[in-house]
Amino acid sequence: MTAKLSALDREKLYTDFLRAEGYRPDPEMDGAVTFEKGERFFYMPVTEDPDFFIITLPMVGLAINDATGAACRRAMNQVTAESRVAKGCYNHETKEACINIELFCDPAEAFKSVFGRCIAELEAAHERFNKAMKEA
Repeated sequence: MTAKLSALDREKLYTDFLRAEGYRPDPEMDGAVTFEKGERFFYMPVTEDPDFFIITLPMVGLAINDATGAACRRAMNQVTAESRVAKGCYNHETKEACINIELFCDPAEAFKSVFGRCIAELEAAHERFNKAMKEA
């Protein structure tokens, strides 16, 4: 059995991988790694669980208010229903939305083999969300 990577080691693993893929990762003070692809900003929190991998696409700049909150929630539910792995999330209290992909990866390095598919799925889910919001 292989030893589990510490949170610090996983943060370094994510940062090194992203650099090798041509991204400019930014390790944050809270133990997360952020990076941009085009106009989109992605967030990879390093959790306490050494097997848990999560990548988030926050809906930065999305103006959600009481009038649009219900439509946002419905659009996120639609994104989740139509995706194999992406989960649309909407917090009605903070008026924030994001799309997550959450996986168990053991060993931690296993995320590398699906990273490209995760990014593609997050981008496709974002497009489905935008379409659903326009139709609302």
